[in-house]
Amino acid sequence: MTQALKSLVLRIVGWTLAVVGFVMFVLPIPLGIPVMATGLVILITTSRAARRMMRWMRMRVRFIDRSFSYLETRSPARLGAILRKTRYRRIGRRPLSGGASSS
Repeated sequence: MTQALKSLVLRIVGWTLAVVGFVMFVLPIPLGIPVMATGLVILITTSRAARRMMRWMRMRVRFIDRSFSYLETRSPARLGAILRKTRYRRIGRRPLSGGASSS
């Protein structure tokens, strides 16, 4: 199987699992989160766009960022490495220089 075909098949499987997991999450079926997480891990490993989307989500939604950070440290090394690919760079605020001084 060529690399392009393998990548395409994995992306299709990842999106399918993510969508099915989301539907199962909404319905009263208890397997929604693991199925959705499996699909997202497959997508993160195969798709640059999925990694960028997860970085964007982690940057905007603090709950997702905290959940991923928790999973990064407590999951097996290989899965933690995959989840770390979705970290965004945290840039601290620079202190104001010059301008108004407190007197």
